[in-house]
Amino acid sequence: MTEIVAPLRVKVGMRRPHAASVVIVLGNAVERSAVARNRMRRRVRAVLREKAAAYAGSQVVVVLRRPALSLTFSALREELLGQLSRISNNPRTSTAGIK
Repeated sequence: MTEIVAPLRVKVGMRRPHAASVVIVLGNAVERSAVARNRMRRRVRAVLREKAAAYAGSQVVVVLRRPALSLTFSALREELLGQLSRISNNPRTSTAGIK
């Protein structure tokens, strides 16, 4: 049986009333090239910047997995915003895509 691995996981928690905190997790095990890791971090930050006001006072943790490296910017944006909207639509849960 083959497990389908999601390209990323997102977790949002309340932090403080005035500023958002973003943590992007992407280690050497996912990609050895620092250039590729930093490119993915910049892409995630660009997507989150679009929705910064919606997550003021929250801590957002994005865990990138190997399949995320092959996503185009538009596909990454769609995946990330989809998971964030699932979290915000269900106030009882603060995680999405975590197994």
